[in-house]
Amino acid sequence: MLEMREEIINTCLEEVRRGSINSTFKLASLFLYKVRESVKTLSVPDAYKKYQGIFESVPRMVAIKRLPSPVRGASWSSSLSVTEDVVTVEEGDHIDDEYVRTEGARRIEEGRLVPFLLLSEDEQEEIIEWIKKYIILHVCGSDGPLLGAIYAVSCRADTPSEEWNRVVRQLLEKEEEEDRLAEERYLSEMRERAERVAKALQEAGIPARVDWCGDFIGIIYGKGRREEIFWNADYEEYFLRCLEDFKAKEAEFKRFWSEEVPLYLEGKKPVFKVGSVEVFLKGNVLEVPENLIPRLIGKWGKWIKVISDLVGCRVWIRKLPAVPVSRKASIWRLRLPKKPRF
Repeated sequence: MLEMREEIINTCLEEVRRGSINSTFKLASLFLYKVRESVKTLSVPDAYKKYQGIFESVPRMVAIKRLPSPVRGASWSSSLSVTEDVVTVEEGDHIDDEYVRTEGARRIEEGRLVPFLLLSEDEQEEIIEWIKKYIILHVCGSDGPLLGAIYAVSCRADTPSEEWNRVVRQLLEKEEEEDRLAEERYLSEMRERAERVAKALQEAGIPARVDWCGDFIGIIYGKGRREEIFWNADYEEYFLRCLEDFKAKEAEFKRFWSEEVPLYLEGKKPVFKVGSVEVFLKGNVLEVPENLIPRLIGKWGKWIKVISDLVGCRVWIRKLPAVPVSRKASIWRLRLPKKPRF
């Protein structure tokens, strides 16, 4: 067993020296893979079964082997004992109950071997304790022994092997430098994006500047009490689309006041309609058939306030003789668009 452990460590370190392993995660994953392969036993399965988890889109065919004795498993609880090992041997949409029944029987009859973790509880615990001296582990759900459910996260640099420790420290230093450079590139890119957005805002007449917003580089725009923060420059494209929408709405708002409003003020377009009856402005006077005045004023006189805002002074209503209009006739009132705000 000692020779096997030394061989696993040396094999992993040799892969690092060859350059095929360049991170602590890859080194830890290779180490765990080599350990598992060294303790697996080739055996004919006791049965085959179709399996498809809740979050799995493709069904699997699994081989099942009864263990010599129960061992610690990892199905939602690390203290749960399991009595069999489950190994995936095939997956695909073609796998159904009939395929598993016939194909599984054929493989068992042929004596086709599958690698299983046929370990006793003491053997498994001893191997896991040794593994934990060299790598950092985490556990995922599994229907088999715990050794088959663990996966590697990173490597330890305080192991009994000085050479392992030295190589891991080198990899960690390399990863830290790569992380630092990646963060610098990310922040530089975020600042460039933020500056592009700020420039677009300034060109649209909106005060804007680039600044730190918590842990992010963001854009502070607006002024006074209306100053707001766009804190994530990752959404540059979305922000610029919103700006284009705002500019389009602002252009429509300006067009309405420059082209449409004069027509209403000059009495060339009606400001109120009931069926076929139209009401026009004449200065600050509305000439309205007597029976339509309640409909024109609206609830609490809100619409008259709209027309007063349009004219810029108080609006007077001049009664005209009543006209026949159906109670079901459609009503249209001029609505003033709100000034768009970014």
